[in-house]
Amino acid sequence: AHKVVKELKIEAVVEVNSIGCKVCRPAYRQALTQYLEQVAGRLCEDCMDRKDRNPLRVLDCKVPTCRSAVKDAPKMVDFLCEECRKHYQKLLEYLNIMGIPYVENPNLVRGLDYYTKTVFEVVSRELGITIIAGGRYDYLVEEMGGVPTPAVGFAVGVERVAMLVKELPQRQPLYMVIPLGEDTVSYALKVCELLREKGKRVELSYKRAGLKKQLELANKLKADYAVIVGEDEMKEESVSIKNLHTGEQVKLNLKELFSHVL
Repeated sequence: AHKVVKELKIEAVVEVNSIGCKVCRPAYRQALTQYLEQVAGRLCEDCMDRKDRNPLRVLDCKVPTCRSAVKDAPKMVDFLCEECRKHYQKLLEYLNIMGIPYVENPNLVRGLDYYTKTVFEVVSRELGITIIAGGRYDYLVEEMGGVPTPAVGFAVGVERVAMLVKELPQRQPLYMVIPLGEDTVSYALKVCELLREKGKRVELSYKRAGLKKQLELANKLKADYAVIVGEDEMKEESVSIKNLHTGEQVKLNLKELFSHVL
């Protein structure tokens, strides 16, 4: 989402929060409901209805009196269970590794119970409105009758984005960064961001499989290059880059990589 607005040259800020899970959310909901009862006289008519039915939505109200009333409300991050707390810390760690600027917004919520842990919005600096919104919803597939399935995604306000786009970027070669093993993911994130700083189109492979399967994924996504990161590459601060059109593969240190892709 951040890369979308960056490539379109839209000035925006990423806001992020965690809304916990079924384990820790009930205690927070109770604390928030008790707080809202104390400030009920300052809430708008809609929020008076929400405070018992869906109290988290009160935090997201744009009415000035409601925003003032919830200023000192309990924060979900203070109620997170151990699993959700570690997940949120890891999320922020990855954002820092990737160099994505963000603001923690404790009042950022979702009104649907299938959302879990991460919620985020991309807010236009020019318009002061949300143009992309998303999060994690691990309960959605299960609530629709499927098996428990981790899920994450976002929606784009196409009309709002169109208002802000001044010119469209040209198509550039696609680099698929492939980490081999869980221990190399942090280094792979670093490589992704270094490539993006050079203006390159980059995808990170989230498939935890052998190299052959990941190269199949890269070809399916029509990547031009596979940037392979294993334990040896991580130790040497290098990468193996494979041209997916010619089959040629070379091993380069990071400095050589950027000379190679310029």
